[in-house]
Amino acid sequence: MNALNAEQELWGWLPLLFLLAGWSLIVSVVTRASSRTARDVRQNTSRLRYLAIATLAGVCLGLGFPPLPTWPLMGLGFGLMLFLTDELVRQELPLKSQWWYSYHALVLFNVLASWWVANTSLAAGIVANFLNAFIMTAPWVLIYLLRKHMPKIWLGGAVVFWLSFEYIHYNWQIAWPWMTLGNAMASTPSLAQWYSYTGIFGGSLYLTVTGVLLFMISQAKRLGQSLVKPSIFAAAWAIIPLLISVWIGANFNPDSDANNSITVTAIQPNFEPHYEKFAGNDADQLAHFMRLTSSAPLSDLYIFPETSFGSYDELQLENTPMLRTWEKYTTTASAKGQNSKGMDLLSGISSYRRYPKPNDNPALRTQEGARGKSYYTMHNSAISVIDGDVEELYHKSKLVPGVEFLPYRNAMFMFEPLVKSLGGTTAGLGISDSAIVFEYPSGIHAAPLICYESIYGDYVREFVQAGANLLVVPTNDGWWDDSPGHVQHLQFAQLRAIENRRWVVQAANSGVSAIINAKGEILAETNYNEATALTGEVALENTQTVYTSMGDQIGRLALGLSGFLLVTLISAFWRKRVAR
Repeated sequence: MNALNAEQELWGWLPLLFLLAGWSLIVSVVTRASSRTARDVRQNTSRLRYLAIATLAGVCLGLGFPPLPTWPLMGLGFGLMLFLTDELVRQELPLKSQWWYSYHALVLFNVLASWWVANTSLAAGIVANFLNAFIMTAPWVLIYLLRKHMPKIWLGGAVVFWLSFEYIHYNWQIAWPWMTLGNAMASTPSLAQWYSYTGIFGGSLYLTVTGVLLFMISQAKRLGQSLVKPSIFAAAWAIIPLLISVWIGANFNPDSDANNSITVTAIQPNFEPHYEKFAGNDADQLAHFMRLTSSAPLSDLYIFPETSFGSYDELQLENTPMLRTWEKYTTTASAKGQNSKGMDLLSGISSYRRYPKPNDNPALRTQEGARGKSYYTMHNSAISVIDGDVEELYHKSKLVPGVEFLPYRNAMFMFEPLVKSLGGTTAGLGISDSAIVFEYPSGIHAAPLICYESIYGDYVREFVQAGANLLVVPTNDGWWDDSPGHVQHLQFAQLRAIENRRWVVQAANSGVSAIINAKGEILAETNYNEATALTGEVALENTQTVYTSMGDQIGRLALGLSGFLLVTLISAFWRKRVAR
């Protein structure tokens, strides 16, 4: 990997082998270090058994994640985690054992599902996989305590605690909701049509309850009880929602004007981001963009990917080379009578805004110069361009932790060197205060969902509530090389289409650009590592789904119930302690 890096070549799948080998070495050392006494040696067989169960659970969770349609393994993996917890409590092993085996399983889950993050940088991959697994152990610690002190309700509590954790992981600053269990069903959108009612947490609820039912079957077998009743419940729970999903998809009636044909073109320039995109000549890249644009049919809306150009001063956008070139292109087409389409633009840019004096913006940066200090903020932005003029400006608001901002930076100042090594700063990027919809004369009301934002279902629906009839995802998925990362990102966009019944157009610098209909079906897509323009017709939907109106209510309900369970658990623990 080091040699490839020196030659400015990408790592491909090597980070997966590196992370698995490194973790295997750590597990081996820890296991050997804990088996030094004679008693530990006698217990080693049991330890290896627990380690095997945890390993199998982690492998099932990891292999059940997209892009493969193997999501039923997620339910099995969750059931194995419950089985392991029950075993540890029945054998009276301490909480630290629960934490260790859970952490092992969750590291495998993270590494197998998101190892590709390491292609961005090795440090980012290590942090994303191992820190996220550490955070994921929190609900399993609570599940262990619930099993030990309140065994009658622990299975229901396990579902509640996990869903509550996922909801928190969407909404705090150390957010990494990529690994939400409900995302697994993105690989089969036809079987996830109920997300238009429940959102992503409907999928998580489905998979966790499946795990509970599988665990109940295993317990019935262990106790010598009949397997008929739990098997019937498990089969009904597994099959009926899928049949309902198929029925929902078959009976979905679009609420759009069939006579209003809107043509969009997504430009995929295919600049390799590590060594080419940000080191290349702006003029040459702009010329490449325009060649691809000229090769495509005339369209109502052209979409350029995330950070296509910049850094641009937000107060002087009209004078940038990109805007001058675009205006010249549209003017020429108009003079030739070719612009029967609107030829409007939605483009990702890197921008900044200067300020005359300090302010309370947490993203404010200070620069020392010959004339003293100057103040500015940096942004990952999207602009709408109509008739050559910039009409709207939106700043990416769901930022990537550690790269685009430092979470809880006052308390986590010790991570500043790591953030800088990842190309970020503790100041982070400036954000928009709310969802901004780009309105075009053609009737398009576009939601500019910049890259990472498209995995936040509850945030995406804010754009739809604000009037968006088309979801647009300008992104740059080439950071991860040709790995499952860019495929997962595209599949998650399919879930956003289902949740809100909106068409999605994804424009990737490198990765996959695609057109997705309101049922989450990919109608057209590009190849990875291809410079091209993707043109297609989209429908502008006005459907209001239950999810668009209600949002992540399942997650909110779980959070409320987990608070009640925590109080009850603390009370039960205290009563047992006093009784002793």
